[in-house]
Amino acid sequence: MALTLFLIAFIIVLLALLLLFIVSARKVLKKAGKPGWAALIPFYNGWSFAEVGGRPGWWGLIAFLGYYHNSNLKSGIVLEILGLIYLVGFVFYILISLGIAKNFGKSNWFAVALMLFPFIAYPVLAYGPAKYKPVVSVKKKNKGKKNGVKKSKKK
Repeated sequence: MALTLFLIAFIIVLLALLLLFIVSARKVLKKAGKPGWAALIPFYNGWSFAEVGGRPGWWGLIAFLGYYHNSNLKSGIVLEILGLIYLVGFVFYILISLGIAKNFGKSNWFAVALMLFPFIAYPVLAYGPAKYKPVVSVKKKNKGKKNGVKKSKKK
């Protein structure tokens, strides 16, 4: 009986934290000029947060791969490749968090809080005075364009 009540309370607390994170992530994305609904779509939110962190969107997808684990694999080249992907995903997660913190004017320690305590750090970003000012961004090449305007061909 006591274990059942504990599990029910534990699940309620987890659901409340999840709801707080989703609402906060929605507000953070809106502050950054992204659609708020992106926080609800599993892989698209990773893509969006990577872009908010000034990284290519596909980094967010690779960062998600670090959460997948197949315990049926005992050894072999597949396991080694997956281990490398997990490591790259973890590094991308760190760099995305650093970019998000910098783009909201926060320190590297705040990026650590984003990684370790997202249920606290994202509400601070969402409801605090932090403004989104991109400092970290991906440089895009202007192919055949000068200042964003396509060159016209002379006849």
